[in-house]
Amino acid sequence: MKHVRCIMVLIIGAALLLPGATALLNPAAVYCDAMNYTYTVESDETGERGYCVVDAGTHIDAWAFLRGEEGTEYGYCERQGYDTRTITDPALCADVYSDSCAVCVLPDGNIMEVTALMGLSYKEPDLVIDGAAGPVQTAAPAAAPTATETPLSLLVPLAGVAATMMVVTGRIRKQ
Repeated sequence: MKHVRCIMVLIIGAALLLPGATALLNPAAVYCDAMNYTYTVESDETGERGYCVVDAGTHIDAWAFLRGEEGTEYGYCERQGYDTRTITDPALCADVYSDSCAVCVLPDGNIMEVTALMGLSYKEPDLVIDGAAGPVQTAAPAAAPTATETPLSLLVPLAGVAATMMVVTGRIRKQ
């Protein structure tokens, strides 16, 4: 009987968690596109690499461009009249999935990660992964997520799983 309860909890938990999964976009491609440049992938003997094609057809490694290591003269900070600096700070750079990232040096001397300053999101706005059928396009693009949207949206299914586990294991008894 214990095994049946465990299996039930796992099935219910999986059913609650799977429909909420979302796809993430490549931050380097999003940055390139947001700057109105062309993002392209090229193959060579070492594999595939993404490039941002900027003015006059110059190809810049897209991740190096995002981190402010190459092509800073084409980047967002320079366009806004700010200096660009590349820093190594896993906490500040976490949103671009890297330990190092480009920051703009603002007029007051503060720094801000470039994609945060631009308000970019890497959550694919109109794609939800349906566990049974694969990617499904929704009718209308969702709004960009707020800073608290993802953690709160995860709590609801987790609370449902916890309640189900308590009921199935007999932790909640009718009085």
